[in-house]
Amino acid sequence: MFTQGMYVLSHSKEVDLATERAHDCMETVRALGVGSIVPGTYDSRNGDPPASGFPPAPYNPVPDQYPMVVEATSVGAPAGTISVKIDVYYDQDRKVSLETYFSL
Repeated sequence: MFTQGMYVLSHSKEVDLATERAHDCMETVRALGVGSIVPGTYDSRNGDPPASGFPPAPYNPVPDQYPMVVEATSVGAPAGTISVKIDVYYDQDRKVSLETYFSL
């Protein structure tokens, strides 16, 4: 437990930056509206390009220090509900995840 706490303390800036990046992307999706969401998985670690402007910036298909994976999925219940999950990676395999639902 102690070593886990020390790790979090030593990487708090990276966690903050990853969280901010995920939040910025989610707020941009919210501002653009549900009509802008194109279902699919977009992984900047693989260089996946946006489709019709989705996902919006700060998603960058060129891998950088904080690669992002955006997954948009039709949930179906209630009809027209779409789940958007944003993972921002830091320190290679560690990530911050944000997820929300949008409805038509």
